[in-house]
Amino acid sequence: MGAYRWNAQYLAFANRIGRAVRKERDLLLSAFLKHQAEQLSTRAPYNGTVRGRAAARRRSRALKVEFLARRFPGKKRRILRRPEALLFNPKPDRVRDELVPGFLQSWVPMRERLRQKDCLEVDWKGFSFARDPGGTLKKLADLVRASASRADLHLNFLDSICDDVTPYLVLAHLRSSLPPVISGGRVSTEIRDVIEAVGLRQSLRMGQLRRAKKEKDYSVSAFPITTRTPPGAFGDEDHQLRPQFKEFVADQFVDTLNGWIGEHDLELTPDAAGSFVRVIGEALDNAERHGDAIEGAEGDWSIAAFSRLFFDSDRAPLLRCSVGIVSVGATISESLVSAAKSVEDAIAKYVGLHSSPLTSPARREALRTVMALQDGITRDPEAALAGRGGVGLMELIDIFAELGDNGRGNLPSAFTIVSGSTCIRVTAPYQQGERRTGRLRELWFNQGNDPGVPPSKEHVMSLDHAFPGVILSACFTIDPANLWKKLDDGDAHAAAN
Repeated sequence: MGAYRWNAQYLAFANRIGRAVRKERDLLLSAFLKHQAEQLSTRAPYNGTVRGRAAARRRSRALKVEFLARRFPGKKRRILRRPEALLFNPKPDRVRDELVPGFLQSWVPMRERLRQKDCLEVDWKGFSFARDPGGTLKKLADLVRASASRADLHLNFLDSICDDVTPYLVLAHLRSSLPPVISGGRVSTEIRDVIEAVGLRQSLRMGQLRRAKKEKDYSVSAFPITTRTPPGAFGDEDHQLRPQFKEFVADQFVDTLNGWIGEHDLELTPDAAGSFVRVIGEALDNAERHGDAIEGAEGDWSIAAFSRLFFDSDRAPLLRCSVGIVSVGATISESLVSAAKSVEDAIAKYVGLHSSPLTSPARREALRTVMALQDGITRDPEAALAGRGGVGLMELIDIFAELGDNGRGNLPSAFTIVSGSTCIRVTAPYQQGERRTGRLRELWFNQGNDPGVPPSKEHVMSLDHAFPGVILSACFTIDPANLWKKLDDGDAHAAAN
């Protein structure tokens, strides 16, 4: 009876609104659609009979068409499919407004967009920070600009494979700050499966995705998207005394990674697992502490990863892996403003060595970011005085380089860092730091790994768009057979000694 009663109530409401539309020609469009959206979101779902559900939907659609036809006669109204878009009120958003600084100024009210008759098709290919960091940020910025003025967009993901989950984390953040005018579009099977596996379907506002047939040649295993839990969210005052959420996430991530390679009878050693937990936890901790370098506000982060099993021409199993960490807040360069004087002096010396008074601020930011990667460079003055800290990023680079060392030249690994307008691509031949002096590692992105030589512009570059925070993207391919070979060679070397 509940379902029948609700359907009757909804039809009564729809008829009442219909009478108001016919009587009051000046009824505001937003007020009308607000009532419609409230009824659809707060009332019980259409769980009555098929006839009852169909009648309620037909009546609701007829009322909207009737009302909009009165206000906009003779116009094609694509926006009718998404009435909630007409109620969208843009608010400031740090990521969106950094990508497109004039977004709020270029905003076109939704009612004025109803005059548009065409749908904008947006085709994305090469949507990957590993392959094209500058182009990927540009795609996101172009989407933001289009959503400020268009009434209907179709977003097509044209890549046949997904090698980087990180841009989808950024897109998920952006979608919450954009009007719901993006719909439809084509998507490949692999991208569809990755989005579903990491739990991004709802955040990206995609409809129900069909799962691909589970085959041995085509399986996706994921570490679902996890975002930061604000302090005190558990409802107590001693949350700092318990294991932190970021520590739990780091443990879970290592368990997931062990599950990926465990299918091939491999497992991280206790030392490697401990290092992974430590550096992942430190990366998330840095994201929280670098929320605002001036005011001391805490930042937010999200992390996700996936592994895709495939086979080479000899039917040897391989794992294509992607790990993405996105934090919104201060850039790496900005986070160093509170560093100890000795660290500030070292940074100033390096930047001054490779710049002049005419050097652009973006290039100076890039040089400061390169310096921040080196062991021993930390924003914490106490850690710098004690000679500790500042090894997290280099440790993370080393670990992913070791995992991606598959001995195959056609399957290189890439660790990409985007912070502000700076992009650093840690790829061959500059993939790991070297211990030039003592125990500290250095990576200067030049042939001699020399701090006195400028870094390669192919590996350290300035982008046309900026991201307010830090994007860490690790893309690598694991060859279980190669890992077994390295283990066997290590055992043989130990036995010989």
